[in-house]
Amino acid sequence: MYNSIIVCSFVIQMFKAIRNFITILLMSLLSLIWGQNQQYSGKTEIASLPSSFLIGEYELSYDRLLEKYNKSLIGLCDYNNDKAFEIWTTVLEDLSSFAKESSVELNGLKLWFNVFFDEDGRIRHIVYYPKPNSKNVDFDKLTLLFSTFCKQYKMKVSLKDKCMLSANASFPLYYKK
Repeated sequence: MYNSIIVCSFVIQMFKAIRNFITILLMSLLSLIWGQNQQYSGKTEIASLPSSFLIGEYELSYDRLLEKYNKSLIGLCDYNNDKAFEIWTTVLEDLSSFAKESSVELNGLKLWFNVFFDEDGRIRHIVYYPKPNSKNVDFDKLTLLFSTFCKQYKMKVSLKDKCMLSANASFPLYYKK
């Protein structure tokens, strides 16, 4: 009788171990499938991002964008601050001119920017946020201006690779070349 209790106890423990093993196996398989879905979904998320938006919008897609554009403009300029600054100020000058042509007033704006450049010098995305001391503005109009600028703008210089620039700007522009 004592031996049959031990055998029954052993069989019950084996079934529990097998059940736990199968549960872990299924969870691992589901996790793998979900991870592949997320990876595929990430590619489509970036493709569906608007050309311009406020920092804080589209957070998951924005994180994937940061992973994709993992090089900095300064790095592509061989850490030459003057060269990177010249590229950035040229973009800002061109943006200011474009805004004037589009009848959008930028003066008084103070913004944080994350600009995503492609290798050919095109701007893929302008992500921005106003500084606390910036003038009030209709952000829908500003976002539309930046989106339109992205679609038509190409820098005169090409880059070695796609990259990102984190910077700030105040309008009107004050600097010496």
